[in-house]
Amino acid sequence: MQTALSSFYAGCMAVSPFAAVENVIRVEAERIVFGKLSVAQKPALKIVPVAFGKAAIPMAAAAVKRLGGLVEEGIVITPRKTLASGGSALFCAPDSVSLPEKLDAIKVLTSHGATIQDLNIVRQKLSLVKGGKTLSLIAQAQSISLIISDIIGDPVNLIASGPTIPAQTLKYSAEDIARRLNVENQLPPNVYAKIRSWDLQPPIPTSTYHEIIASNSIALAKIEQYLKTTYSTLIVTDSLCGNATEVGKQLAELAIAPNYTQLLNKIKEYFPQTELAAFSKSKKVALIFGGETTVQIRGTGKGGRNQEMALSSLLRCKEIKDAKSSKEHKFTVFCCGTDGQDGPNDAAGAYFDQNALLGVDVDVAASYLLNSDSYNFWFFSFINKLIYVVESLLEKRSFGLARISRDVAGGDYWIGNYRVNDSAMYNKERFEGDIINSGLTGRTVNSFMGARMPGVMRNAVRQTYLKWTDGRIPYTISSQYSSFSRSKIAEAIEEYRKLTCIDFAPKSAADQDYIHIVPDDGCYSLVGRIGGKQPVSLGDGCIQKGIIIHELMHAVGFFHEQSRADRDDYVTINWSNVESGLQDQFDKYSLNMIDHLGTKYDYGSVMHYAPTAFSKNGKPTIEPKDAKIEIGQRIGFSEIDVYKINKLYDCPQLATTTEATMTSTNRMRTRKPQAPMAKGAWLGGIGGMSGGPSEPLPVIGTKPSIIPRKPEETGCRDRRRDCEYLAAAGHCENRLSIRFMTENCQKSCGKCPKEEASSNETDVAKSSESCSDSRSWCSRWAGSGMCQQPIFEDYMRSKCRKSCNLC
Repeated sequence: MQTALSSFYAGCMAVSPFAAVENVIRVEAERIVFGKLSVAQKPALKIVPVAFGKAAIPMAAAAVKRLGGLVEEGIVITPRKTLASGGSALFCAPDSVSLPEKLDAIKVLTSHGATIQDLNIVRQKLSLVKGGKTLSLIAQAQSISLIISDIIGDPVNLIASGPTIPAQTLKYSAEDIARRLNVENQLPPNVYAKIRSWDLQPPIPTSTYHEIIASNSIALAKIEQYLKTTYSTLIVTDSLCGNATEVGKQLAELAIAPNYTQLLNKIKEYFPQTELAAFSKSKKVALIFGGETTVQIRGTGKGGRNQEMALSSLLRCKEIKDAKSSKEHKFTVFCCGTDGQDGPNDAAGAYFDQNALLGVDVDVAASYLLNSDSYNFWFFSFINKLIYVVESLLEKRSFGLARISRDVAGGDYWIGNYRVNDSAMYNKERFEGDIINSGLTGRTVNSFMGARMPGVMRNAVRQTYLKWTDGRIPYTISSQYSSFSRSKIAEAIEEYRKLTCIDFAPKSAADQDYIHIVPDDGCYSLVGRIGGKQPVSLGDGCIQKGIIIHELMHAVGFFHEQSRADRDDYVTINWSNVESGLQDQFDKYSLNMIDHLGTKYDYGSVMHYAPTAFSKNGKPTIEPKDAKIEIGQRIGFSEIDVYKINKLYDCPQLATTTEATMTSTNRMRTRKPQAPMAKGAWLGGIGGMSGGPSEPLPVIGTKPSIIPRKPEETGCRDRRRDCEYLAAAGHCENRLSIRFMTENCQKSCGKCPKEEASSNETDVAKSSESCSDSRSWCSRWAGSGMCQQPIFEDYMRSKCRKSCNLC
């Protein structure tokens, strides 16, 4: 598998969009070179790059890098998700039809097996810019097109629907395609009328040039070069096409062929045009295919052509193996898309090897195939063999942008009377809107969470195997996210690190259980640690800090707040406003199902439903008994949220808590000291807040980090727990946030009213100028008693002198 994946990556790198553009543009003293075209340098020369499609950003970046000051302006059209629609879908100006009508037409054609060539011929007919029509908009200028091809045979007039390629006579028309697929009556009337109409020939500029700078054939050649040192290689075809299910069966026949002679016979049968003269007999053979198959959608599932091809191939291999007792041999079937996307999901393809035949249930696999649900077969019902070319990690830049996003005035922290649109969290097909544990309903929560046991914490998962070890949650993130989306996810993760011992850590090779953050359909998560690769979806409408915190809190192990047994004492469910059939989304659980971790009902929890959740008429479905109270905030953690996470995971007492947070029977207690450990083992955790030992640190002299003030107390103080952090980030002087900081962080900003100070106080102030903390969490560590613990003494003396009163 690793060899196949490495060779595939090599092929992808050979057609890197940035490198492809950078390699063909060259600026010289008297001319500019675009591939095979040379353009003379002129004083008034103006170059306007226009890039569109999945690779628009790297292509535009490479062009600007090469052309420098010759570019004054340009246009980049790219999807919100980095890997999504291509050039044909993005460079769009419908002619005589509406955009929804055009989208409906494309959906109809795709579901009936239309090829990419078919789709682009229809798109040309329905567009004001495709099929060379863009040339009419630049008739007085020179058109230079640098093209990345993803279509068999590289037909430049069909790649991205050929916006700058003069119209050509086609073998068949858009009307022919509709008739062949028998969809005339299923297309929107306006679309079919436009398909049958005549178009005028657009004017052609005096000078046009186009060049293909990257294509599938280039990638195939690089893959073959990579494999040649170990395998006898053969590029069987660079024009693989046809129904994905049928092609998958052909691949199976080749993969499971028992000997070299039968393998050659099968290649000749299915691919008669393949040249076999240079293909030598060997114990190790690599057959390489390129092209684009199609999918005939038969159900309501989710998948892609490569995943379906692999699933069909797996089934056929299993059938052949069961029917023949032939000698087994090793093989791998690897199906993947070079653009990193295989259908409307986060996978690029799928693979399997000979070992998969031992465990596959034919009936189950066939049912997924019949429902066009190959993605969920590979993800849920079989050992996860999806290929994630787009899997990545958050980088330092994301966390840097997160801090900027978080700290600017008007950010999530201090938006007054602001209601986040969280409608994406309320999917009527999912348990409580955004939980996807298989089979989980209000009636199965009891069995999922286990029988009540004395002294066991609940309001969350209870079995220890559903908790993440030491609070460490390995993660990966789809690189379909934009830099802004990644920064918002990083911002939410920073909140966990700052206030809890939960550590969302980049997945390592040793991590078998981890979460994968993907831009799927809406917002959802599993609850707790389920095992393997578990998705957390942050799709459209979910990239807001509070919503991200909410979904990650499910993954940590928590259900919704309004599910508590005592909720009817605090809120009213307006059943008449609840959408029909969704009443069970408001189930509450008795005390033998859920314990409240000793906390009061938390109106302010980020895990609480919003007032209009699952409403059929826009009116409130859930209302507080006290009309002055608001629910469903999506700004961030409440204090009780933080307390519950830290209690569930036995965190060191880093949570911001007040006595109001807990009931009288559940105050923080000093824990028994644990066995000593090596300093380095825990100090590494301190530096990154990355969790610690399974037992919490002993708490000596524990006190809440925000001490409730008596009504008679006066003086200069901070009103927020993050004031020191904000002040250190420079917001006391920032013109955009100075008003907010003056009102909320008077003490940290040094804005306290001046009072007469005694000479002794002046001396103390002078002596403390050189005494400070070098870690932002020092005050919290000091409040947890670390200054007095021998194991931390040296570290705290070095890093937290001020908070430990060592000045």
